[in-house]
Amino acid sequence: VVLRIDLDVSAMEAAPGGEVVGTGGGRVFVFSPSEMKVTHTADNPLGDFSHICLAPDGNLYGINGGHVGRITSEGWRVDEVASPGGKFLVPAPSGSLYFGRGSHVLRVRLTVAPESK
Repeated sequence: VVLRIDLDVSAMEAAPGGEVVGTGGGRVFVFSPSEMKVTHTADNPLGDFSHICLAPDGNLYGINGGHVGRITSEGWRVDEVASPGGKFLVPAPSGSLYFGRGSHVLRVRLTVAPESK
């Protein structure tokens, strides 16, 4: 056991800054492997995700049956990207996310901000 937290973990993924971000118990949590502790928790208005992935736009995205949500590293806020959700979540280099719902494969097209010059 690396760390015990007071949440039933439903999904986790590594964030670009080296943190591990997860959901459980209706909350989003951020775990710092370098500090070996949870550094942030917040309510997840979309509920626990069953899968989280890192997308080409640099944000984390989570999915559950009701929603696809974005988890931003700035404040670790969660906002809805699509509804209803589904299962699994696969980022594509094109900037889209693919997920399954029943016998369907669906796509969410992400808006990637142009790089500053």
